[in-house]
Amino acid sequence: MYLTTAFHGSVRNRLRDKMRESGTEGVLALDAFNVFYLTGFYYISTERPIGIYIPLNGESILFIPRLEQDHAQQEWTGELRVYPEFPGKVDPLLWMCEQIPAQRLAVDNVSSMRFQTIRSVKPRAELFEHIGEMRLIKDPREIAFIAQAAEYADSAVSFARAAITECCKQGITERQVLEHLKHETLKEMQQDYEDHPDYPLACEATVHAGEQGAFPHGLPTGRRIEVGDTVIVGVGVAVAGYHAESACTFVVGEPSIEQKRWLDTAIAVRNVSIEELQPGVPCGHVDDLHLKLVEEEGLGAFTRHRLGHGIGLQNHEPPWIQSGDRRPLVSGMVV
Repeated sequence: MYLTTAFHGSVRNRLRDKMRESGTEGVLALDAFNVFYLTGFYYISTERPIGIYIPLNGESILFIPRLEQDHAQQEWTGELRVYPEFPGKVDPLLWMCEQIPAQRLAVDNVSSMRFQTIRSVKPRAELFEHIGEMRLIKDPREIAFIAQAAEYADSAVSFARAAITECCKQGITERQVLEHLKHETLKEMQQDYEDHPDYPLACEATVHAGEQGAFPHGLPTGRRIEVGDTVIVGVGVAVAGYHAESACTFVVGEPSIEQKRWLDTAIAVRNVSIEELQPGVPCGHVDDLHLKLVEEEGLGAFTRHRLGHGIGLQNHEPPWIQSGDRRPLVSGMVV
């Protein structure tokens, strides 16, 4: 249990408040991130569906395949019901629905095919978006894990910079920088969390240079990094299921006038954006300022994506810092 049983219990109680407001009898959450948020049960999502049923009144039930039974018993103290295997003689979703008494059942983020399967048994079933809305606002305990992940992500970028600085003259490739930063970061994380071996720790990254540096999400290659290259390093780290990202653009050696212009513009965008990220400000307004600054520098044609996004249990999740999004920022959001 990475957050406490009390934390996940409080999340389920807040969900019940949303259910009362909407007149919902029960919620079946099938999205792996939502299941973790509601229960603390961390697992590898596969084709075998796992669901948590939360009734308006009564005890919650966790539905799992037999494969996960021993694992789930270590993490979940409530009622557990087990199906043999997927696809099985009976579709596990149909089996879950047969276990659920509620007729006005709400379901979270599922495919249209899965939703139709559920509706074949529960014709009054409806989609329920409130769990995602709840996840938008982070508890201080969640923010603490995200902050820790952010520190490791920043360290990873520093490991990459040090490797390029030290080894560029002898020769170092994008892949070698990637391997170095991941090795050093995971070693640091494992040392810090050796008393919590059950915590899932992860570090993923990308390193691309030269012409490859023009791709926001490039794939590392065996290309040697050269003096004069623009190098992009992007890192994602997860601690106890919570993500953070860090990224930096470097120039190897002295930047050209053009490279300096690009980087100065990026720094100006970052500074203005940080100032504008305040409660009550629409998400789209922050991206509009970013686009205006880039246009003023004559670089608008090179814009490839929105300014930013939320982060938490997923490395990309709402809110979206994108022009046209009127959602106001709220204290507790992490972007």
